[in-house]
Amino acid sequence: MSVDLRVQLISDAEGFRDLARQWDELITDSDHREPFYSWIWFDTWWRHFHRGGELFVVTVEDPLGRLQVIAPFMRRRQRFAVQHLGFASNPISPNNRILVRHGFPASEAVRLVMRCLAEHRDQWDRGRLLNMPETAELVGAMSEAGESFGFRLHQTSGWQSTYVALNGSFDEYLASQFRSNRRRGIRQKVRQLSELPGYRVLEFRRPDEMPRALDLAFAVSKASWKQEEGTDMG
Repeated sequence: MSVDLRVQLISDAEGFRDLARQWDELITDSDHREPFYSWIWFDTWWRHFHRGGELFVVTVEDPLGRLQVIAPFMRRRQRFAVQHLGFASNPISPNNRILVRHGFPASEAVRLVMRCLAEHRDQWDRGRLLNMPETAELVGAMSEAGESFGFRLHQTSGWQSTYVALNGSFDEYLASQFRSNRRRGIRQKVRQLSELPGYRVLEFRRPDEMPRALDLAFAVSKASWKQEEGTDMG
């Protein structure tokens, strides 16, 4: 890989805004064309959810000045003054990953990002890269590259989807997933809710019913304590 590649750390709002056009150009020329990898997604997320965090975005440009790699990281001070490094994300973010243009080797992208993190090791204490798809080519490359720069890496299974596909009835699902005392507790809650004036238990089983189900789920989330914390689904 060419030695003329330029690796930068973007940590200010102005530098982040300057990336907008090239960021979306990279997304268009990549396998990450979902809306939640776009610059506008991260810009909107940052304005609403960063809650005291600091930008820590690593970019790689080719000799022509075109973005080839973006690592959308942030840094946040946690308990005991620990500087935590991770993706700019929270539980409403569908997936996280290092963004790589078509044709740029994934292993080289990870190596350059890890090298940049190693060069700025005095600015962070602990990294936690949540919600990366286990099928991503970058996951394997990250372990190898990290060790070469002296990082101790530990990979675990991460977040699970809250969507449950039922093969059979709800009672059959309960029987397969929970012990008897837990099943009784769930059934009791369902019964208590269904007996309250104005309340009813709804089931959504067909794809065409999902918009209504999601509308209700967003409304419940927005009315919960998560809205005050800034992490509700809406």
